[in-house]
Amino acid sequence: MIKKQIFLICVSLLFIMMIGCAPETTSSPTNSPSPTTTVQSPVYTRILDSKYIENRDKDNNVLFSWNYDASGTLKEYNVYHYDSLKRNDYIKSYSSEVTTDVNYLGKYVYTFDGTTKNIIKSEQIDKSNAIVQYFVATYNSQGKYLTYISKNSAGSIIENRDATYDVTGKYYLVETYYSDVAKKQILEKYTRNYDSTIEGRYLQEVKYQKIPVDGNDPSSDSMTYKSYESATTYKYSWSPNSLFKTYYLQQTFDSSGDFLEMIQNSFDSNGNTILKSFIASGKLQSYRTYSYDNNQIMTDESHFDKSEKIVNQFTHRLYKQGTLNFYEKVTYSYGYVTSSSKNVVDSNKLSDNRLKSPLPNHIE
Repeated sequence: MIKKQIFLICVSLLFIMMIGCAPETTSSPTNSPSPTTTVQSPVYTRILDSKYIENRDKDNNVLFSWNYDASGTLKEYNVYHYDSLKRNDYIKSYSSEVTTDVNYLGKYVYTFDGTTKNIIKSEQIDKSNAIVQYFVATYNSQGKYLTYISKNSAGSIIENRDATYDVTGKYYLVETYYSDVAKKQILEKYTRNYDSTIEGRYLQEVKYQKIPVDGNDPSSDSMTYKSYESATTYKYSWSPNSLFKTYYLQQTFDSSGDFLEMIQNSFDSNGNTILKSFIASGKLQSYRTYSYDNNQIMTDESHFDKSEKIVNQFTHRLYKQGTLNFYEKVTYSYGYVTSSSKNVVDSNKLSDNRLKSPLPNHIE
């Protein structure tokens, strides 16, 4: 059954690649018997959510960036500053390309560990010079984070985690999330095992998570512990082809060892993932397709549901205007809209998090 589903996905992918993405369309108004009444049929179409553009120098350092909303209106214009070691030490944000005090929104300020590019403190500061949120972090000699804690303006924890690594300092062994500063209350913990013959190739990851008991359970009042620990195990299979850049199969099991779901990757001749299929209960649940340019840079990521209907799309491109280098990321969603409602669709997902937090080690 699974093989049949994957085969159907691949056939669908080829069909999509041959016909390309349909252009944005809206339905033509249909006149009812009454000459004064217009009926608009909703059309399943692509909807712009946001657009993000960067202007980069010859060394790929970002100089300026623009965030646009779903209507194409500029919401944030950012100016990047670099220190004597060519590290981006702060970013100023404005509501317009006219960088006056009236349009000033705030800034991000970064503090580095010595002469490295490891950010040990990052602050988001609003236009009144008040801290909105910040993080502090420490790193090992390989530049891998050891501790990380972020807080909001009130000093409440947003996220608190730490990680331990193998003897090389490159590959994480345990990553733990806490709800308190003292690290006595564990929310989640991840552990990873590796192939002893191939450096860095992980074979298994286990997620331990505390889950609160159901408050509607009549017996919950008499329970000594108000939460229980659940373990989810992820097992990874790799192709003998060393060209492939990631695993080809991820299988998920619950605390009892029962199979839950799996993710299967397919690759192109350059080892890039071009198809990611999500399968549960022996059936395809969703899938994603990926496209790349001649430099192996991803240009398109499209998400489909189990009925092979596209639901989200992310496009990327690098381009030049004269001597200037640009990067562009556009986010789309898909849905049923009419020509009258299409223009009012908006998104609040405008700005990437420029706090530049160290990324978690575990697989999201």
